[in-house]
Amino acid sequence: MNENNLIAMRAVIQESLNWIEINLAKPLATRELSERAGYSIWHYQQIFKEIVGMTPFIYIKHRRMLVARKLVLESQFSLTDISLCLGYSQQSTFYMAFKKYYGITPKQLRQDKISEI
Repeated sequence: MNENNLIAMRAVIQESLNWIEINLAKPLATRELSERAGYSIWHYQQIFKEIVGMTPFIYIKHRRMLVARKLVLESQFSLTDISLCLGYSQQSTFYMAFKKYYGITPKQLRQDKISEI
């Protein structure tokens, strides 16, 4: 891959990353991201993984979990509101994803923080 192609691909992926951040609350599909970027799904996933180090699906999940943890610890939003603002249609799905990612539920994390005070 020549330098110009690499620069162009990085720009495309950076635009995708910006778009993902703005749209974390929406359902995000790799198909939509690849169409926006003008690549086939397969090619887009390969480029994304090469530049970011993970697939678009894993990256979106990772970003949602980082934002979720921050909101659980630093905001007064209800856990239901946090789950909805991060694109989860059901709080139970959010709880399961959070627990799988962090090994603790969002409620437990918030309670642990309160008990430390």
